[in-house]
Amino acid sequence: MVKYYTPQVEPLKNGKFKYSIRYTDPSFVGVHKSSTTITKNTAHARNLAETKVKKKIKDILGKVGFKEATFEEVAKLTLKQYKKAWTFL
Repeated sequence: MVKYYTPQVEPLKNGKFKYSIRYTDPSFVGVHKSSTTITKNTAHARNLAETKVKKKIKDILGKVGFKEATFEEVAKLTLKQYKKAWTFL
């Protein structure tokens, strides 16, 4: 489940506004930020920007794929990574 934080609207030098939302993705990697540019800082423009940004976030998170693996495959991969890490010590 995606957790959205409070949206922020920042004025830009060209007179437009940057609408951004911070969010946490389901993989718990950390907090990310997604934004879009709006021409006016009105309630209607902010609502349209929120819809656009949340769709953009949904598309980004939809591209993350998961591969099913057996316990044996995971164990082999983990053992291989530990061996690689111990060779540097």
